Amino acid sequence: MHQSGDVSTARRGSVIAACLAVWLTIAPALGQNQGVRSVHAVDAIDGHSIKLDQEVLVLAGIAVPLSGDGAYAQRWAEQARRKLHDLAAGRTLTLHPAAPARDRYSRLVAQADDENGVWLEGEMLRAGLARVWTPSAAPQRLDEMLKLERDARLARRGMWSDAFFAVLDATGIDRRHLDRLQLVEGQVKAVATVRGTTYINFGDDWRGDFTIELDAPTRRAFVKAGLDPASLKDRKLRVRGWPTWRNGPAIDVKYVAQIELLD
Repeated sequence: MHQSGDVSTARRGSVIAACLAVWLTIAPALGQNQGVRSVHAVDAIDGHSIKLDQEVLVLAGIAVPLSGDGAYAQRWAEQARRKLHDLAAGRTLTLHPAAPARDRYSRLVAQADDENGVWLEGEMLRAGLARVWTPSAAPQRLDEMLKLERDARLARRGMWSDAFFAVLDATGIDRRHLDRLQLVEGQVKAVATVRGTTYINFGDDWRGDFTIELDAPTRRAFVKAGLDPASLKDRKLRVRGWPTWRNGPAIDVKYVAQIELLD
């Protein structure tokens, strides 16, 4: 397995994609106090969900290893659960609802601060026990979360000390890396749109090399954000998502926030 390192110190300041900065300025404005509420946290269920008195809260914007993810995840799943227990159990939390404010299981989805203003998502990322994952058209505090994730990765804190979670080089993905959240870096070789789907290819052989796929609505969202996928040829990117196997490894991108420009 080939793994890529992070960008050099001189380039770290530009890791967060320029497109994200542009896009965030045009994302739907959510009032900072819209839907804000206080709740009592009973205990952590796992590393990103909390039992409240009457409901379950899922922390917005992060993904953590879970016990059901397989043997590789057990150690980090338990560490993430214990960390969230220490942060939340028995505390009063202020919730800032995400968009959408509930997931498909009707659980609350929100960013959360404790009574002392400690940001739970930020602390999980800082500890290296979570990665950024924002399945939303208007993610909250994205730039802050990406920075905290990057700092933890560079410091090899938490799961970033484990090679299993290393950022992958686009040329080194195989079937071992499928169907779990991955961060993948590489240089775009070609971009093509065929029958409404845009393919961002990272190798010379589109039949077997790593590809990012965007459907027509997603491509339009990229263009609206000021980042035409056609302009990505020869650019170095980091993409996050769940690789599947379709003529080689591919990640289906639905949100602009899944991609960071690294050059």
